[in-house]
Amino acid sequence: MGSNKLPYLFSGLIFILVHSISVLAVTDAELDALEKQLKQQERQETQRLQNVQDEKKRKDEAEAEANQQEEIETDKKRRIELDKQSKQEKLERQRREEEQTKEREALRLIKEEQSRKEREEKIRAELEKKAQYENHINKAAIYMENENYSEALAEYNLLLVSFPNDAIAIEKIKIANALIKSCTEIAGRWQISHGPVWTIYEDKTAIGAWLIFTAEGEWECLSAKNREFTVRWPGYGWVNYFKLSEDANRLTPIRTTIQKNISGYRVGTEAPRIDDKWKPAL
Repeated sequence: MGSNKLPYLFSGLIFILVHSISVLAVTDAELDALEKQLKQQERQETQRLQNVQDEKKRKDEAEAEANQQEEIETDKKRRIELDKQSKQEKLERQRREEEQTKEREALRLIKEEQSRKEREEKIRAELEKKAQYENHINKAAIYMENENYSEALAEYNLLLVSFPNDAIAIEKIKIANALIKSCTEIAGRWQISHGPVWTIYEDKTAIGAWLIFTAEGEWECLSAKNREFTVRWPGYGWVNYFKLSEDANRLTPIRTTIQKNISGYRVGTEAPRIDDKWKPAL
């Protein structure tokens, strides 16, 4: 079986040898053609690779451009959005500023109105106070003129409630009190020129002691300013008018009455001399 294979082996070897010899026998023209073919293939491969690179570069550039354009669009949208947001914020800021301006203006007007009302109220209060002051002063002056000193004192004291330490009121109160006091200075025991002794009391009553009888009387201050008094004896119809001296020790007649002009001096003081018009009438 091995011997049968030998012919085939020899034939194969012969074929290879012949083929090799044929290859070795390639001409220069064929070699040039082959070289050209190889160079052509190389150029084609180079071109293909270049085309691949160019295509890749084109795609990369297109992609980069697309990305750049997308970024531009995105940035544009962002800018538009920011601009829109900025405008909204600006409008909102303007709205707030306008509201704040309106609030400040409203507050200013309120304060001005309040200040105006306060000024008017102050003026009104001052006018009322002045009117009140003048009312008390005028009423008190009328009372003083009419020698109604108690009412005058009441008015001056009311005035001091609203106007403490008012110099006019304080001075007038002193005068009124002095005049009221002068009306009571007639009180005491009096020796009357025609004989009797009168006891005059501050409660406006009087007791007269004549030689053989006593009588009840009453007195009135006619004018504290002029220190004028009247003493009446209702049981007898006698009425006497006197002026009290500044030292409150002498009674001088100021009107002629049925009892003629009688006078008197305070018991305990020196009796007036005859030349002082002291003319006792018994």
